[in-house]
Amino acid sequence: LAQGVITLVRGGAPRLAWGGAGPGPGLAGVVAAPFSAWLQDWQLASTQAAFLPLRLDAHAESLGAELEFAPGRGPVLQGDAGYSRKGRAPGNASHYFSYTRLPVSGRLYWEGEAIEVSGLAWLDREWGSSALDPDVVGWDWLSLRLEDGRDLMVFRLRERNGGTAPWSAGTLVNPDGETRRTGYSEFEMQPERHWVSPATGRRYPVQWQLLIPGEGLALSVSAVIPNQEMRTRVRYWEGLVDARDEHGKRVGEGYLELTGY
Repeated sequence: LAQGVITLVRGGAPRLAWGGAGPGPGLAGVVAAPFSAWLQDWQLASTQAAFLPLRLDAHAESLGAELEFAPGRGPVLQGDAGYSRKGRAPGNASHYFSYTRLPVSGRLYWEGEAIEVSGLAWLDREWGSSALDPDVVGWDWLSLRLEDGRDLMVFRLRERNGGTAPWSAGTLVNPDGETRRTGYSEFEMQPERHWVSPATGRRYPVQWQLLIPGEGLALSVSAVIPNQEMRTRVRYWEGLVDARDEHGKRVGEGYLELTGY
């Protein structure tokens, strides 16, 4: 926040404009209500007074997106009413909520061609100000939208000794919106296959066995494309995954994030 400047826009809504000390060049910013976040000419903004619906407009040289997100399932408050513990100290936590099924439609653009698309989107919002416990080296985070109507989020905090930190947890959302929390001892994530990045040499587990006996779930979760390493300032892996049951039948899709490898 030291790099942000609070200014006012028409209507008096607070706006945080990024770009350095002083007024800055206005490269990015956010308005709380009605919601609008922008990065140069890319924008995600509410189209009405409420947070949803949202519209995304983002274009680069050869690709772009114009998408609208309608109200759907959520918000789901992760952790304890939106407070997600990540360690033993009181500050080792985040505020975290999700919209797990938002109807989305619009256009994608690729080299001048417009492609009509529609489907479901998962929107996560998580923020905090604290680091992980000293004995935690990274995390494996997974979200799944299952074809039986359930949605699942789990994260595994990895300890230096290879164990799972007790703050690891998850949430299962039923089709009627009811949520059930999953403690670290109630699920198991075991890597089954790895991919080595030719660019960085890092070895990522891109196929997992996920077991949640209390919910009757035994899934094989694998990357749709193994090469989904994010080579930004912080190197990590995140991308699209498929979920299959013990018979090999595809039963869901989702997103996987791997850090600390």
